[in-house]
Amino acid sequence: MTHVDDALRAGLVQPDQRTCGSASLTVARMVTRPGYAEFIATGADPDTGRTVPGPIPARFQAEALALHPRTNGFLDAQMRLQLPWPRALGTAPWATANEMTASCGVPGSSYTAKLILPNRRGQAFDAVRDAAKAGHPVPVYVGNSWSPRHIVLALPPIGDSDRVRLYEPARGARIHVDRDDFAAGKLDLAGWSTPWFTVLPSR
Repeated sequence: MTHVDDALRAGLVQPDQRTCGSASLTVARMVTRPGYAEFIATGADPDTGRTVPGPIPARFQAEALALHPRTNGFLDAQMRLQLPWPRALGTAPWATANEMTASCGVPGSSYTAKLILPNRRGQAFDAVRDAAKAGHPVPVYVGNSWSPRHIVLALPPIGDSDRVRLYEPARGARIHVDRDDFAAGKLDLAGWSTPWFTVLPSR
């Protein structure tokens, strides 16, 4: 994950208030597609041969902005019909699952959005931690007590840890979260505390 870490150190901040999901999906694709991570980190894509000069954050933000219309349109990345979603409201859980399955998740895996019930947050944390340890980036929706408002991304861990390492796109930061805070709904992720959905591999 050298290129991924190089890029994350540069500060990968979401382009605007609507694109936390697109930013998280772009990082997920970097984790699972080494050639794409190299493109973001260096500007040279070994898979396609394209070259885009400029700083890492500018390249990253351009990719995230290009992704947003597709996740919110009538057709997903596999050209299948999906329920569209207003771009002003971010990215819907089903669209995130579609994009993870098509181009951002571990190749060959299928992803499903799962609602986190308040009394099942501990089990949801365990599922996110186990999937991340198996190499899957996992989008997680967080918000307040009333609704989901922000998307972060669980990253594969560095070393053996029972905490979950998150990419938080509002600051471009990497944050470690433990099970107790997740289960209690006491997170501090861009001001949001409550976990709402996970997007996990189903096979």
